[in-house]
Amino acid sequence: HRHWQWRQTVERQQLPITGAYAFTDYRSKGQMIAPVIVDLATPATGGELSSFNVYVACSRAKGKQSIRFLWLPPEKLLRTHPCEALRTEMQRLRNLDEVTKSCHCRPQN
Repeated sequence: HRHWQWRQTVERQQLPITGAYAFTDYRSKGQMIAPVIVDLATPATGGELSSFNVYVACSRAKGKQSIRFLWLPPEKLLRTHPCEALRTEMQRLRNLDEVTKSCHCRPQN
């Protein structure tokens, strides 16, 4: 009865894995997330990428420091306003904000 002595070295490796999940921009409605990794390669709505797709995806982040792009969208999309109606509404809200502040935020003596 022979006893063989086998010597074998076993090395264990572990990969750093971080839990994550993904969803479309429309599924993220109302959520604030940090950090946000934005992938706009194929818009969930189909068709061409628009400045509105970029806006919706980026607006989910808690701040600009927490946004990361898998690839940068064309600069034109970042500098183009989503639509004229939205621009008009934003200006109306800014004006309303100023009027409200002037009426209700007077210095107290």
